[in-house]
Amino acid sequence: MLSLQRSTAALTGVLLLAAGLSAGVHPAVAQSVQPSPIATQEPAVTSPAATQEPVQSPVPQDVSLAESTTGEVVPVEAVPAEVATVEEAPAEAADIHELFPDGFPAHPDHTFEGPLAKDGRSFTSTTEGAAMSPLGAGGTLSRAGDIKVRLVTVDLADSTATVPRATAENSIAVSSTYWRSMSNGRLSMSVASRVWDHKSAAKSTDSYDQIMNKVTSELRWSYSPYTALVVFIPTPLKEGYLGYGWSSNGTSGRILMPQVSNFTTNVVTHEFGHVLGLMHSDSLQCTSGQPDTASFSSGCSIRSYGDTSDLMGISRWFETPAISSSFWDYGGFGRGDEIRNAGVASGSKTYTLYPWAGSASNRAVKFTDPRSGETYYLELRTPVGFDAGTAILGNRGVKIVQSGGLTEASSLLLMPSSKPYSGYYAENTAWQAGSTFMTHAGTAVRINSVSNTSASVTIDTNPYPAATIPSATSGGRTDMNRDGNPDIVARDSAGRLWMYPSTASGTFGRKMQIGSGWNIMNMILLPGDFSGDGIPDVLARDKGGLLWLYAGTGTGGVKAGVQVGSGWSGMTALVTPGDFSGDGFPDLLARSGDGGLHLYPGNGRGGWGSKAKIGHGWSGMTALLSTGDFNGDGKSDLFARDSSGALYLYPGNGRGGFLPKSQPGRGWNGMTAFAGPGPWGSDSNADLLARNSNGDLFLYSGNGSGSFTGGQKIGQGWNGMYIAE
Repeated sequence: MLSLQRSTAALTGVLLLAAGLSAGVHPAVAQSVQPSPIATQEPAVTSPAATQEPVQSPVPQDVSLAESTTGEVVPVEAVPAEVATVEEAPAEAADIHELFPDGFPAHPDHTFEGPLAKDGRSFTSTTEGAAMSPLGAGGTLSRAGDIKVRLVTVDLADSTATVPRATAENSIAVSSTYWRSMSNGRLSMSVASRVWDHKSAAKSTDSYDQIMNKVTSELRWSYSPYTALVVFIPTPLKEGYLGYGWSSNGTSGRILMPQVSNFTTNVVTHEFGHVLGLMHSDSLQCTSGQPDTASFSSGCSIRSYGDTSDLMGISRWFETPAISSSFWDYGGFGRGDEIRNAGVASGSKTYTLYPWAGSASNRAVKFTDPRSGETYYLELRTPVGFDAGTAILGNRGVKIVQSGGLTEASSLLLMPSSKPYSGYYAENTAWQAGSTFMTHAGTAVRINSVSNTSASVTIDTNPYPAATIPSATSGGRTDMNRDGNPDIVARDSAGRLWMYPSTASGTFGRKMQIGSGWNIMNMILLPGDFSGDGIPDVLARDKGGLLWLYAGTGTGGVKAGVQVGSGWSGMTALVTPGDFSGDGFPDLLARSGDGGLHLYPGNGRGGWGSKAKIGHGWSGMTALLSTGDFNGDGKSDLFARDSSGALYLYPGNGRGGFLPKSQPGRGWNGMTAFAGPGPWGSDSNADLLARNSNGDLFLYSGNGSGSFTGGQKIGQGWNGMYIAE
């Protein structure tokens, strides 16, 4: 995820930054030819029903404390947090669903501000962490001291309710214990003075800032280093916040707490995090579920408070999970040796992580992606220390975060799935053993093992090693082993990539594994010879929207991947028709989210010529594919299936456009995957392969003039396979 310079980011809930597709290949559009994909009422020629038994069926591989009289300020010695023992919450504690019946407020709960005026208002303030945070873009280990708290309970002008004093006291003690631990004993909080039952002109109907500004002014409190004003009122805040905070210089701040609840200790501790210069722990959210992204586009946004395994996320009952390693680094917490800096990643290196809420040195790892320059943090969350109640089930494992979220002072969680989660708390924030995180720039983080005491991770900047397969002779567009016959490339559920060679008689030869770890790819294509070396290649798009070229070995395998584009996640379909533009080089067709069809001509050297928009209105098509030249005129063609199951042929004109379409089939909506291998079997006509919902694979033989001669079942058990197109 590209860490924004977020000093101008608005903290108003989920942020969506519309951004274009980025460097590398730029899928921008231009006006051009517009072939309409609207179906005509032409007669069906063939139906995708099986007519024969399979030739072969390749099966996929798987306190009691002193109190003052009403309104009196009583200076006292600091009470050590470790000896404060009172009940966590009163009987009237409010549940989160009662406090937020319409969902969590999509607003900030903190403001960084400057000096205060006589009426308690700040002369300068912002809800954006980076703009006013004293830490800037990096913390310092030099911060040390005890923050002296003036603890105030307020009698509002329109309410007779009171605040339980012991709960207020305990929240400061709990906060101190937490932040002493996070700072290696350098930072703490203690009650230096108390004001019980302060009678204020503020009312329960006032806004949170009106209440706090009135109380601040009445008490004549002002900022100074290592001081804090903590005010409790007996009623909820009308905005629905569980608490609100203001801070000025990284060691001084104000906290307003509403009606006490089971959340009180967590929220006060959270607000002291703001006092210390931190903003919220957010998470990446993408409708596609991709774990990382280069830009906020195509359904990706930031979910404020989305990292619920961090104190700075959404509030919890009593629990105060450890702040993430990115916060640790940003704020200058701990001893300074807790995070191993691996620098710019190179090659393949393995590291051991230890429980982040523990005390070991080098227990987390941070590295910089060599392509994007972004920094990622890897930490192990297990039920240890402050994580005892939260690092369980899907939240136990390797957590991956970055600095920056909605602000520079935020953090950003990268979960195994970034799809929006229901409810308040994420249930799968951690990566489990056997899984692989891929940065949007193509560096892999493999989770080798996870236990309650350690985890092993491998950072690999070249996650797609070449495979070696016995040599053969040259062949066509999908002839990976160059034996003169087209082949199928397919990925199984374990991420292994297989090559299924065909024979001259249309049967399958012995399949060969040509790769592993390919489950990070959401599209795999067979473009023909895209690199210009005379050997068919593989193109693949990863979950971050990067496009990769895997040059073929000519012996059935592929060489190491080379990035040939970025920002492709916005494309809803990719097709490799062969030479569509007529310049002799293989090309790529791409459909954008708005239904536009775009031609990306290959330059014959593994790169691109000038792109062009060649159509619009294609969003109604449920499948796009190509078999190359299907109608026998020597020019590459395009197939499209609409929502009714009608199959249309759009003949290419050899110059990057289309001739009038025809309808060679109907009833194709039962098919779940297609491939256009070229001539399959003994004749020279291009054919079509299709898989039905039962996992059966069918061959539909072309007649060389734009129609089919019939269909036959040639395989079964293909349900778990992704078939390269």
